[in-house]
Amino acid sequence: MAGDAKAPEAVERLAAKLGRPRAMRRASLSERWMKCTKEACACASDEQARHGPYYSVTWAEAGKTRSRLVSAAQLSVVREQIEADREFRRDVAAYRLASQHWADTQLAEILQEAAPDKAAKKGGSRRRSRGKSPLKSRRL
Repeated sequence: MAGDAKAPEAVERLAAKLGRPRAMRRASLSERWMKCTKEACACASDEQARHGPYYSVTWAEAGKTRSRLVSAAQLSVVREQIEADREFRRDVAAYRLASQHWADTQLAEILQEAAPDKAAKKGGSRRRSRGKSPLKSRRL
């Protein structure tokens, strides 16, 4: 039966890749330069004197936008986590496409197996027509 066939190599490879545990983060990373609240500080009047850079990670959670600051030391790890998530989502899309192609191939195999059988074709057997009684079809 076609449903019992071994998975194609592309599906097996993507399934193995998706099953590999990785730290992932679905978020974006931004660099910020901020003003402080001190009146005497130069950052209040000069954009070039603002404090930073500060790095923030932003993500959506329960319909709200969340954000948190990360240190410069954490920056490379956060970038790797974000890239791992993007790669994971690309691999999921590729897996779905490869699986759908595999499923279509299984359906095509079933049609090829049934093709020689003429009775399975549409219109393969003639239907007998039954005539209606004239009394049943007339209204009184």
